Amino acid sequence: MPTSRANLTLWAESPEEARVFLARCRRQGFSHRFSEIFVAKRSPKNRSNEYVEGQYFCTSNDDHVTVYEDVILAPQSIIALVQWCTCDVMISDGASPIAVIEDT
Repeated sequence: MPTSRANLTLWAESPEEARVFLARCRRQGFSHRFSEIFVAKRSPKNRSNEYVEGQYFCTSNDDHVTVYEDVILAPQSIIALVQWCTCDVMISDGASPIAVIEDT
């Protein structure tokens, strides 16, 4: 899946969702590195919904997706996508969403 986009950001529901997606990308040969990875919830067991207000946790930018205490405010374009609930993974090019993925 080649891309010319240079600033891809991964927005995931949880670190585990991000890890599963990144592993699938590797298996499918997607080699473009994400510029940043953010997660809505610190863990799959977390029932918080601060993401509807745009609060996402910063993570390490690697396959481990280590969650940090730092919180960022997502762009309005991402906030608009999660007003009812967050999906497993969203990909944006900068602030512009380009894909929303629900893995069932």
